[in-house]
Amino acid sequence: MNAVLKGPEHHHLRRVLRARTGDRVWLFDEDGCRYRAEVTGAGEETTELAVMEILPPRELATKITLAAGLLKAATMDEVVLRAAELGASRVSPVETERSVARVREQAERKVERWRKIALAAAKQSRAARPPQIDAPVPLRSFLAACRAERKLFLDENGGSSLKTLRSPEENPPADAAVLVGPEGGWSETEREAVLSAGFEPFALGPTILRAETAALSVLTILAHEWNW
Repeated sequence: MNAVLKGPEHHHLRRVLRARTGDRVWLFDEDGCRYRAEVTGAGEETTELAVMEILPPRELATKITLAAGLLKAATMDEVVLRAAELGASRVSPVETERSVARVREQAERKVERWRKIALAAAKQSRAARPPQIDAPVPLRSFLAACRAERKLFLDENGGSSLKTLRSPEENPPADAAVLVGPEGGWSETEREAVLSAGFEPFALGPTILRAETAALSVLTILAHEWNW
């Protein structure tokens, strides 16, 4: 079985990764199938490959949505990148009362950038597929639309330890959403709205973490508990 890469994927493999004839690479498609392939020809416009192995999609026990309060541009880029590496199925940026960033006028451009970052991170980490990146929405809109089986949020006022997330005999949920606030944390009104929407408060301990550190810490814990 042979494959041919053109356009951006060819450019990434040829110009960024500098792949040459004989190099072994990993590919994946929109269905999450992964392919181990060998470069058989690297031209100016296309890269030709011989597929050596086909691996079926890695199905996750739990599809995790990270709903993150909007952060400053570079910081939000980093959160999206690490979320893709950690296997998040979806990243949903949310506008909160204390969000420093305001991207509504630039939402389309921002989402396009985040999707490119997520795709590159998925390639680098050999993930089955990049996470879906949603356009930013107000917190209340996200709460109204969320239908996850398990709903969690990090609460700086305290909550259950993530060590108590599930008992050994309990099966992982099919999907879960975790809310992480912005730099300034949740307002009391927002906290009440989140609780009313059925989200369980959890805490990472007594240490106050930066928003991006908290988001990636909770993703790591959830992935470890449910998917790794």
